[in-house]
Amino acid sequence: MSEKLSKKIKSDLYYDYLVKDIMNNPNFNKIKDIPHHNTTDRYTHSLNVSYFAYKIARLIGGDLRVVARSGLLHDFFYEIPKECDKAKDRMKLTTKDHPIIAVINSKEEFGINEIEENAIKSHMYPLNSYVPKHKESWIINFADKLITIKEVTYTFNYSFNILTLFLLNWFIR
Repeated sequence: MSEKLSKKIKSDLYYDYLVKDIMNNPNFNKIKDIPHHNTTDRYTHSLNVSYFAYKIARLIGGDLRVVARSGLLHDFFYEIPKECDKAKDRMKLTTKDHPIIAVINSKEEFGINEIEENAIKSHMYPLNSYVPKHKESWIINFADKLITIKEVTYTFNYSFNILTLFLLNWFIR
């Protein structure tokens, strides 16, 4: 996790209050060791999505608890796509299966509600058929897309990444 993000989260006592039980959960913390988007780990990615979505929800309105928690839990699964033998299986896990696995894991560990379930399940829309049904679900979907673009383009220094960083900094400040 970046030093800047870590400081922001520690200084945001309400955000910390909303997600503390998840961040202290040993099963959730197992995702710290799983690579994600070739530039980060799944924990850091999920934390970035969660905090960015939380900031968006504060700006435009939305249930801060639902957004913060479902942002953290949207990729709460242990499987590693690169370990799939077939490209077809890798694609299925990446687009369709992992949101369902994350919902199952989240229900078992944290007892999520219906809105959180929809936000987690639909975060890959339109790459899967689960449509966001709530404002909070759309916020998670948008935040995940923007954070993913930042992570994937980071090593390529695309000018598009500059726009993404600008948007992220504008929302997070």
